[in-house]
Amino acid sequence: MTKWFCILLTILIYSGFSQTEYHYLVKFKNKSSNYSLSNPEEYLSRKSVKRRSDYQVEMDSSDIPINSNYINAIQQHAITIQSRSKWHNCIVVSTIFESVYDSLNAYNFVSGVELIGEVVLNKKNNNKLDYGTNEAQIEAVHLNFGHNLGYTGKGVEIAIIDAGFSGLSTNAFFDSLFINNQIKSTYNFITNKTINYSAHEHGANVASVLGANISSNYVGAAPGSLYHLLVSEDVNQENKIEEFHLIEALEYCDSAGIDLINISLGYSNFDDERFSHRKQELTGDSTLLAKACNLAWRNGAFIVTSAGNKGADSWGVVTVPANSDSVFTVGAVDINEQYAGFSSKGNPSVNSTLKPNVVGVGKYTYVVKKDGTVGIASGTSYSSPQITGLVSCLM
Repeated sequence: MTKWFCILLTILIYSGFSQTEYHYLVKFKNKSSNYSLSNPEEYLSRKSVKRRSDYQVEMDSSDIPINSNYINAIQQHAITIQSRSKWHNCIVVSTIFESVYDSLNAYNFVSGVELIGEVVLNKKNNNKLDYGTNEAQIEAVHLNFGHNLGYTGKGVEIAIIDAGFSGLSTNAFFDSLFINNQIKSTYNFITNKTINYSAHEHGANVASVLGANISSNYVGAAPGSLYHLLVSEDVNQENKIEEFHLIEALEYCDSAGIDLINISLGYSNFDDERFSHRKQELTGDSTLLAKACNLAWRNGAFIVTSAGNKGADSWGVVTVPANSDSVFTVGAVDINEQYAGFSSKGNPSVNSTLKPNVVGVGKYTYVVKKDGTVGIASGTSYSSPQITGLVSCLM
């Protein structure tokens, strides 16, 4: 899972401060040996060759393309090629890593690297998407930086495993998901049928933090992602069998190769107290649900879970599966980054793995309701999809 450590490091770098984008001019020592001045038709149009002849202009090295091997080598670094000139045998690259300067200078085919500009990526001045009521929440984790660069989660498949998606299919905020074929699958593991969009609205509220998309009204964290809407929670009971429906959903995600999974569910006490969990048993790999999450993560899925809303009651700590060793567990803060009292805390006396791993805005969170209005809700259920959206855009 080394790649995920890189993503998590990027999250810390990406969301912690305003960034500077550096522009470097990179000059090469020579041209490509794959082209010849005697065969200009390989890189110039016939009309261009004829015009040179008409004006008695001889071909020279400025006409030969830049060596593609040089460009390929440079693209191994964290850079974006912004411009290239065969006449000057150079390219201009941009990067947020100032240290790239030394790496580029080290190539024996590079004749020089020159800093030609710096741009501060200021979140207030670069807010190209009109998020509406969701603006402050998007900016709280600096997601607007990624969106401004075109990273909206496009092509990343996200599974939302929840209690139901009531109203989602008729809600205008989700129109774009259906128009653009972004809903890739739906399934209810309790009824063993495709979902009917009427079971419960919790999943739709969660989905709005990710995929709702009406400009100037509410734009979610990953409007470009592809979605799988899965139901494992039975709202009519609190029973341990729900954990096994969730395991089914995880296995479905693994078989389908889904990239990213959001679980805004958590279990501690059940209707029949005999089957409830005990805090002392939650070591991070003791329950079958935790084992399933760890296995799905090992197989390449990135799992984001809500920490749970037990912080202010006698349970206090994270619920299952938020306690799982491998999942990325999200607690809740308000928009001023004050920790929400209801947000479950870690259980270090039993599980030494840090929980929660990060926080998102989960207190007084703006979400889209099933009636098509924007309202306020609280819970780690809503901070979790915010971070899921951030991970999707980084992917």
